[in-house]
Amino acid sequence: MQLRWTAHANRASNVPVDVVHAGGLSTFGVDQRTSGGQWVALGTFQFTAGSAGSVLIRTEQTDGYVIADAARFVRA
Repeated sequence: MQLRWTAHANRASNVPVDVVHAGGLSTFGVDQRTSGGQWVALGTFQFTAGSAGSVLIRTEQTDGYVIADAARFVRA
């Protein structure tokens, strides 16, 4: 699973990202002040066909603007 955003000094350095997958919930902190304009891998997860899976990019208690340009799931 990968995310992409445009980096800028006014972006949040502490963006919480939740990934719901077959194994449960994984939460990450993403720094959107760096790594802009490229795909950033969060990890490899298993998703079961026909079940609920999701990515939630949150804004609670962040220290700047939160940008959600794209999320990408790559079959492994």
